[in-house]
Amino acid sequence: MKHKIIILSIVLLGLTLQKCSNNPADSKIVPNASLKMNLIIGNMWTYDMYVYDLTNNSTKQLSFAVRVLSDTIIDGERYSIIHSEISEPLTTFRTLAIEKSEGYFERIKYQRTAKYESRDTSVLLYKYHVTLNTQYEVNPGYSSAFNKVIADTMQVTSLNSQINVPAGEFICNKYVSKDNYYEKDSLNNIHVFQNTFLVTYISEIGIVRQEYYLYNQGDPIMVVATNKGG
Repeated sequence: MKHKIIILSIVLLGLTLQKCSNNPADSKIVPNASLKMNLIIGNMWTYDMYVYDLTNNSTKQLSFAVRVLSDTIIDGERYSIIHSEISEPLTTFRTLAIEKSEGYFERIKYQRTAKYESRDTSVLLYKYHVTLNTQYEVNPGYSSAFNKVIADTMQVTSLNSQINVPAGEFICNKYVSKDNYYEKDSLNNIHVFQNTFLVTYISEIGIVRQEYYLYNQGDPIMVVATNKGG
């Protein structure tokens, strides 16, 4: 499941940052990953979440749990109701999601026009059956700079990353979601700025690891790492 909002809430608490290091490297050649989120009612995933400082020391460890609570019918399709809970401070979120042969979708509402008209829709978040370096749009939203709906970019940068976490070793697809923001200068030119990016590793048991990065003076800094617990 996607937990960008949850991770952002931690960063906004004012926790310090870490230069990215000790990240799991994409390993030797292995078979391609098999992907599945397993959205069965009652399924639960637990994660260990770490926040770091500039000296590569963990400043805080949090627990993070995700559970499939129930389901509901929307537009004739059955969606899973997913409850996410993070400790210290206790924060909870609920997400509507559906898994199809094409991949994993989440139901979102986004602003469509300058008049704040909104739209409910299902957006493909993690695409399955992809080729290396596949790119597609995620997280649509209205941009005042463009006066239209724009989206972030998701790129599949590995089909067989070998990832070790407390839950074990897994072969994963690696998804990199790039979040940019846009500004206009005095001449009405549009400028693109790199804001954040989220790296997600997915295997046959769902999300195995996530890494959340900010940019500091042009350099990526990992602020949060989340690993599947044992």
